[in-house]
This record gives sequence, structure tokens and C-alpha cells, in this order.
Amino acid sequence: MKIMKTYDEKTGLEIENPDLEAGYVYPGRKKIGTEERVLEGTVTERRPEGLRQLVDVWEDCQYYHEYTEDELAAMQPPEEPSGDTEARLAALEDELAAAKILLGVE
Repeated sequence: MKIMKTYDEKTGLEIENPDLEAGYVYPGRKKIGTEERVLEGTVTERRPEGLRQLVDVWEDCQYYHEYTEDELAAMQPPEEPSGDTEARLAALEDELAAAKILLGVE
């Protein structure tokens, strides 16, 4: 089994042990060079070297994405409302009563 290399998505540098608690990896391909290939059927007596073509060489790999502060914040559970819920509820009830008076509903 061939082990895939892992590269930092920003720098392109290889990473040996990515911190999967601080980020994640995803599959990708990286261009590792080019090679010259002879086109099939182009080698002849008059042209023994054949016609050549440059072809990109790719490797399957993984890229590491380190979480941003915004991504980390989005993963946190929502904060519980503060202990003054009763006071906030009373204030909202007062505002509702005032609105009803202004609208002539009560």
C-alpha cells in the first residue's frame, strides 16, 4: 500500500504528521514535474526519435487545511443565555405592554 504525502494547502510544504484537531486533510493532486514522451506511431525510418510531447506528471496526495479562527468559533456550541433570563423576560413583557398601549390594542 502506497502512503500518500500530505502537503500544507497554503505553503505547499510536505507535512509528516498533520494535527487533525487543528485542521483536516482532503484529497488532491500535485504537479511534480513534466516528462517528455514519444507520441505513439511517430517513430519512422526518417525520424527515428519520433515526435515528442511534454506531459505533466501528477501525484495523488492530501492537502492539510488548518482551521481559521472563524471556523473554530463556528464549531463551538452556542453559549447558554446568562442567568438574568427572568429579568430579560420581564423587560420584554413591559415592552410588549407599552407597544399594545401605543397601538391601542389594550
